[in-house]
Amino acid sequence: MSDQAVAHRYAQALFELALENNLLDRIEEELNQILRVAAESEEFRRMLDNQLIPAPEKRWVFDQIFAGKLHQLTENFFYVLLEKRRERFLTGIVKAYTKLADRQRNIIEAEVRSAAELSQEDKKDLEQKLSQSTGKNVRLIHKVDKGIIGGAIIKIGDKVLDGSIATRLQKMKEILMG
Repeated sequence: MSDQAVAHRYAQALFELALENNLLDRIEEELNQILRVAAESEEFRRMLDNQLIPAPEKRWVFDQIFAGKLHQLTENFFYVLLEKRRERFLTGIVKAYTKLADRQRNIIEAEVRSAAELSQEDKKDLEQKLSQSTGKNVRLIHKVDKGIIGGAIIKIGDKVLDGSIATRLQKMKEILMG
């Protein structure tokens, strides 16, 4: 079974439990909190990645860091990951869980690449227009890409709207070159 399939299976199980208990947002935040600790603490990350450390030791360390800070569902889920030796899939599980939660909330991500930083007002306007055109709540992810020279490239799901100057110049070159 692929890593992505394993991550999705665990995320799906957690998602269903969180939805059933009306804890969708809280569980997502707590999963991200665990990821932040792993990103900030090299020791914690190395401990999670080390398959030679027994699950009970990892659980003890986890409890020392997160005691009283997480909902029981999140704790139990993490304990299952440790027992099944699936903690290495945590990042993929969190991504899959977020996608499932976003689908439940009618949220889609739109990636916008532009040659320059967009103002907060421009981002809000673009988010609003994309929400109107898709009928979903849009979460905008903006990236600066100087290689597109000007304009923007918007990616929503598998659709790409390319309004970049670099692409226009390339098309013009192809026309002129015959």
